[in-house]
Amino acid sequence: ERMGLQYSETRLMPFLHFPVLAAATRMHGQGSKTGTSMATPMLVLEDGTRLQCSTEILKFASEFRRGECEEADLFPNALASELDQEFSGRLGIVSRKIAYWYLTQQPDMFASLSNGNVGTLQSAAWKISNVPIRHAMVKALGINEASTKRAIDELHKIFEKVSHLLSDGRRYLAADHMTAADITFAALAAPMLGIGKEHGYRAYLPVDGFSPEMTAMTEQLRATPAGQHALRMWKMRNEVVRGVTAKSSL
Repeated sequence: ERMGLQYSETRLMPFLHFPVLAAATRMHGQGSKTGTSMATPMLVLEDGTRLQCSTEILKFASEFRRGECEEADLFPNALASELDQEFSGRLGIVSRKIAYWYLTQQPDMFASLSNGNVGTLQSAAWKISNVPIRHAMVKALGINEASTKRAIDELHKIFEKVSHLLSDGRRYLAADHMTAADITFAALAAPMLGIGKEHGYRAYLPVDGFSPEMTAMTEQLRATPAGQHALRMWKMRNEVVRGVTAKSSL
């Protein structure tokens, strides 16, 4: 959206995405070097090329507008690339583990995840299959109380690192403009900050039903410089989307 690229989005629930991505793998040529055939997000280009890594998708978007202005370069230096990779790995892993731990501890909330996120058919499939999916997810990701505690400790270390980077007064993490580092941090920190549709997050998250523990952690993280930075990135994203929508309606 920020780069003016038009696209259509297909939303998929965890585990239910496997058959859809398997079909895309058969139908749309070769996969990316860094993504697996079952990885999300996936961007299928007009020529059938599949980009199955958020970093590759950001690089594609950056290349699309790179020559027009400096701000279009999402990977202007080594720091932007290093932080993007670090967040994609460490932050992505721990945020998923923490979110799924709290969700799987509340079966009714877990069952409601399809509400407002996917179409009627997929939502019905989720309602039927969410119990075995919940058990499979816990096993596959190694989610338990001990691993969640380690993930929370790691999450705080990442936020401390980002807060330290921002302590010199910089507005962005790696350059004088928004880069992949800012985008990846804000996107992957979203579940931990209780980012919802009112903030521009497209997926429905039942933040009102979070446990007192999760709610307290969310408030604590939001109060940090890193949390404030992520919230500002989401606000900027919404301003861009509103601008694009206004132009398209003229």
